[in-house]
Amino acid sequence: MAKRVKKDGTEYADRQVRISLTKNRCLCKDAFQMWIARERKVKGETQYERISGYYTTFESLLDGFIREQGKKTGGEDLESALTEFSKLEKDMRRIAKTIGKELDERV
Repeated sequence: MAKRVKKDGTEYADRQVRISLTKNRCLCKDAFQMWIARERKVKGETQYERISGYYTTFESLLDGFIREQGKKTGGEDLESALTEFSKLEKDMRRIAKTIGKELDERV
C-alpha cells in the first residue's frame, strides 16, 4: 500500500476504525474512506477481507453495498430475485441500526 503524504511532506498516521456490524462483518474507516470487511481467522491471526468498494460517505457506502450484493444474488427468476432483495433489505436495516447505535454511543 502506498504511503499517504501530507503537503508538508510528513506521512499520515495509518489509523483505522472498525465497528462490528454482525458476527463476522465490520465497518472499516480510515482518514479518507470507508468499506465493509469480513473478519476471518487465518493461522490464528485475525484478518479483514474487504467485501465492498471504498466510499467517502455512509450514504454512498450503504447504497454501493446494496448494489454490489444485488449483483451477486444471481436470481434465476423474478420471484427468487425479490426474495433475495428482501433479505438484503433486512440485513441493511439491521446493519444501519447497529451503526446508528454505535455512533450515538460514541458522540
